[in-house]
Formats: sequence, C-alpha cells, structure tokens
Amino acid sequence: MLILALDTATAACGVALAQGESVLVEYVERLPERSHSARLLPLIEASLAAAGRARWELQAVAVTVGPGSYTGIRIGLATAKALAFGLGIPAVGVTTLEAIAYGAGPRPGLVCPVLDARRGRVYTALYRWQEGELQVVEPPRRAEAGAWFASLAGRPVHFTGDGLFAAGPAAAPPGGAAGFTCAHPLEAGLRPGAVAVLGARRLAEGRGGDPRLLAPLYLGGAPAPGAGERCDGE
Repeated sequence: MLILALDTATAACGVALAQGESVLVEYVERLPERSHSARLLPLIEASLAAAGRARWELQAVAVTVGPGSYTGIRIGLATAKALAFGLGIPAVGVTTLEAIAYGAGPRPGLVCPVLDARRGRVYTALYRWQEGELQVVEPPRRAEAGAWFASLAGRPVHFTGDGLFAAGPAAAPPGGAAGFTCAHPLEAGLRPGAVAVLGARRLAEGRGGDPRLLAPLYLGGAPAPGAGERCDGE
C-alpha cells in the first residue's frame, strides 16, 4: 500500500510517503504560524517526485487529527479529505500524541508525549511498548503541567514532544527526577513517517478508511468563537 501521511497539527509541516511500513520519503519544515496552507501541497508534490511516484498511484492517506493547532488541524484534514475523495482512496486519522510516542521507538517503561497547550497546561498521554506494539496506558488529555508531572513521580517515564521545550520551565518535567528521561530536542518532534506507519496499520486492521468520518480530536470541547490557535476548547 502506497500511503501519504500529513501532519499540520504541530509547529512543523510534515509529509511522508511510505510503502506499507517502509518510509520512502519524509519532509519536515518548521514554519511561522498559519503557513501550513502555503507549504503543504508543495511538500506533497516534492515527496511524490522524490519517490518517483505520481499522485494517482496513492492508495491511502493518513493525517494527524490533533490535539494541536486548531487552524493547522483543519488544513490537514481538508487536504486529506480532498485527496481521498478525488482519488477514491481511504483516509485514516492518527492522534498527534500517539505519533510522537511511536517516533520515540521501543523502550522499557512508559512513553509520555507532551505538547504545549499554553497557560501552564499540556496535551499529553501515556503509552507502553508491549510485544512490538504501542499500547495506550492513559488516553490523550489536557492537564495542568505541574500536577501531571507530579502524578508520574517514581515511575519510569520517557518524555518526548515539542511541548517539553516550547512551554517553558513551568510545563516541563523536573530535571533529574528519579525514573524520568527526556528526549533530545532534535529527536522530540513528530515524524510524519510515524503517521504513515500507524495509518497503514489501522487500515490493515480494518479501522478507518471513510474520509467522511475524519474529524479533529478536541480536548476540552470545540473551540469557541474568537478562540486562540490551540485545539483546546477555549
């Protein structure tokens, strides 16, 4: 299955092309806010050209559905739906946090992806690797950063995600805490290749596929009129 993966939920704009679980091409660009719409389609075309493939050869689309940037998520979903409907192929959503955790790779203990939700809060979840599969321990949530990290004290946790470095000291796990490790900044971002692999697995399991069912993941309810740029319901 030739699958195209899109990520516009984070500060970066990412595109990957994979054949099943083998990533062929991966592009990630860090962009100013609200620039995803200008770069997403050129990155898609660049990915296809680099792999020597044509758009009509695509067999599926995977896209991050959140949490993250409200505007960015809408751009990604709209593009994924347009491609899926236009080509008559399935589309599947992948949560941003799961893709970040998957990108950290298999390891003992828990994996905790962190995204900045502003005002001292984070989007987060807990995962565990078991028999080569990433399992959900605690589903995605929006939490007060300090209270969330305190609740994990004494447990073996590996933290990853852009939120570790974007949210400031108040929204970062305490350095040197027993059992806590943190990803290097160059390794903490979301990899669109992870979105491609997770999307391919979902489709192989018969999950997802209907582009009409793609919807953003809101943590805290739908954004109110005049809300900021985070998918946090404020």
